[in-house]
Amino acid sequence: MDSLRIHTFYLDIRGIKKLKLENVYDFIADKLLLTEADVAAIQPDLAESKVYVECHSLEKAEEVVRRFDGSQELVNNGEVHKIKLQMEDGATEVKIYHLPPRMPNEEITRFMESYGEILSIRNETCKSKRFANTPNGVRMVRIRLRKQIPSFISVKGYSTYVTYSNQIQTCKHCGDCVHYGTSCGEIRVNKAATGRAQISYADIASAGDCNAVTDAVDSTGSSNMSAALKRLTSGLDLVDSWKHMNHTVVDYTFVRGRSMSRIDKIYVSKSQARNIRSATIQANCFSDHKAVITRVVLPASSRLCSRPIWRLNNTLLTDENMLELSQKWAYWKRFKQNYDSWLEWWVLFVKEKLARFFKWKQGIVTRRFQATMGFQYACLKRAYQQHLATDCTTEINRIKAVMLQTRKQFSTSRRPRNERFFCGENVSIFQLEEDLRRRSETTIRQMQHEGQQLTEPAQIVEHVQQHFGRLFAREEIDQHTNFVPERRITNSRINDQLMDEIGEQEILAAIRASAPNKSPGSDGHTREFFF
Repeated sequence: MDSLRIHTFYLDIRGIKKLKLENVYDFIADKLLLTEADVAAIQPDLAESKVYVECHSLEKAEEVVRRFDGSQELVNNGEVHKIKLQMEDGATEVKIYHLPPRMPNEEITRFMESYGEILSIRNETCKSKRFANTPNGVRMVRIRLRKQIPSFISVKGYSTYVTYSNQIQTCKHCGDCVHYGTSCGEIRVNKAATGRAQISYADIASAGDCNAVTDAVDSTGSSNMSAALKRLTSGLDLVDSWKHMNHTVVDYTFVRGRSMSRIDKIYVSKSQARNIRSATIQANCFSDHKAVITRVVLPASSRLCSRPIWRLNNTLLTDENMLELSQKWAYWKRFKQNYDSWLEWWVLFVKEKLARFFKWKQGIVTRRFQATMGFQYACLKRAYQQHLATDCTTEINRIKAVMLQTRKQFSTSRRPRNERFFCGENVSIFQLEEDLRRRSETTIRQMQHEGQQLTEPAQIVEHVQQHFGRLFAREEIDQHTNFVPERRITNSRINDQLMDEIGEQEILAAIRASAPNKSPGSDGHTREFFF
C-alpha cells in the first residue's frame, strides 16, 4: 500500500465502456450517500480502471465499503453495472464463522497472525431491524495475506468456516482442494495416479547449507553474495520455498556474533511450487543453524504402513501408576463373568485395556515433555529476536544446553532398563529376533583387504583394531634425513582451471555427485555442501 493513500477506498470500474465521470459523481453521492463534508478527494484512474475516493476518516471509508460493496448499481449509457468497493490498503476481509460470541478477539488475532498482518477485527451483527446491534458470532478480520487460509480451521479447539474473496476452497476432511461428489479416498487415489504420471526426474528439490545468499535482504553484510548460485537456480527454474511463501518477511537461519544470514535453503522446481503448503524457519538446540521446514504435497504412496509393535515402557511402572492400575484391575475382574474362560477374558478384554492404560500414561509424559520443549523453543526464539538488537549469545547457548538436557532425559526414560526382562518376565522370542535383526543392520559381515575376502567376525575385528591402531599410533614417524619426496608435475590444463571462478556446471556436477541419503556421522549431522 502507498503510504500517501490513507482513508481511501476505490470503485472497480472494469468492463464499463465510455464511462462518464458525471455518472461516477452521481453514484458516489446518491448510492454511497457521501457528501462533500465526508470526501477529501476523488481521483479517477481510468488506466487502472479504478476511481479512488479518500475520506476524512478511516471509519467512514470502512463503513461505506462494508455497507455498499457489490450491492449498488451504476448506470452509464443505459447499461447497469454492479460496482465493487475495496479499501486501498492491500488487505482482504476474511469472515470467520461458528465461533462463540464470548471468545475474545485478541485470541483470534493471535491465531490469525500466522496468515498475515492483522489490520482490524470486529464482530458482525444480525441483519435484522429488531436485532441490528446484536453480534451473530461472525468475525470480520481485515488482513494483509501472506498465504492462503484453508476453508476450515480450528481456533482454540473450535472448528470454524472461513470465507474471503478469491479464496481457494479446501475440503474439511483432507485439506485438499474442494471436491464435490467425490470422496477423499478417491481423490487421493486419482492424485497418486496423475501425480506419478506428471512428476518426472526434471522436478528438483534441493536442500542444504548453501553458505551464500542471492539477495541483499537475506544477509546483514555483503561478503557472501553469490552470483553463480543465482544464475544456477535461475537456469534450473528453481524457487526458494521460504521466500515463495513469505514474500515480505525477513528472517535468518545462521547467526554468528553480529553477523546474520539466511544461507540454509530448500529449492523446488517452479512446476511444483504450487504444491508447497507452508515454509517456516525454526530455531533448534542441536545446531548453530536454524531448521528450514517446508511442507509439500506429494503423490500418495500405494504402500500402506502397518501399526508398529506396542512396547511397554517399564519406566511407567511407578508406585502411583501401579496403585491406579490395581484399582482398575479390580474393576476389570468383574467382567470375567461375561466370558467363558480366564484366557478368553484376558485375550479379548484385559490385554487391550492394559495397552490403553499405559498408552494413556505415556501420553501424559509425552505431552508434558512437549509442553516443556515448546516453552523452551519460545524462549530460544525470543532470544534470537533480541539478538538482532543486543548480543544474546550467552543466553542462546544457555537455553540450548537446557533443551539438550531435557531431550536427553526424555530419551533415556524411554530406554528399557533390561533388554531381556521386563519386571522379571522373559521377553518373547519374536521380540528377541527383532532386536537381533536391528543390531545386525549395522554389523560388518565382510571386508576386502589386499585382495583377500574377510568373512570371519574375529578376522574383521582384528583387522579393524589393527587399522585404527596404526592410524592413531603414538610413535613418532621417523623423519629420515635422506628422504627425497617424489616430484609430481600437475597437468598445466588443471592448473589453469584452478584459477577460474567456479561456474554453474561445476556446482551442478557437485550436487549430482553428492550423497543425499548418507547416514549422519558422530556429530549427528550429514555431509554439507559448501560453495
